[in-house]
Amino acid sequence: ENVLRQTGSLAVVKVANVEVHALEAKGMARVGVDELPPELKSQTTLPIMFAYKYLSPQSNTKLSVVKHDQVDVLEAVAEIALYEVLMSDGQSMHRLILNLQNSQKQYLEVHDIPAEARLWSLMVNSKPAKPVRGKDGC
Repeated sequence: ENVLRQTGSLAVVKVANVEVHALEAKGMARVGVDELPPELKSQTTLPIMFAYKYLSPQSNTKLSVVKHDQVDVLEAVAEIALYEVLMSDGQSMHRLILNLQNSQKQYLEVHDIPAEARLWSLMVNSKPAKPVRGKDGC
């Protein structure tokens, strides 16, 4: 009451599995995201899809939101694999070099290694790393 003018800003953000479309805006003007106040932009880490400035308390906007199903992605992919075996006097030394792209795995599980096998070294990102053995022996 007794307000001569009311203005403000509106930011529309989205999560990864939705598609947002602006249908109409009444009493507000669409602006660039760079025109939003810093204190509004700093309240989210999600992408800002639309930005508005409104000049009236009776302003509104209509949006269309389409939700998409999440799709699982590969956890890790071996881009390059090199396997070598050196045999000498009944002994064998195996060398495995992998170039992996990893999106979710914290550890690389290696299965079907003979129980008597001994690991000599492990490098991750060209730096020495310490291997660990999981509960199931992997």
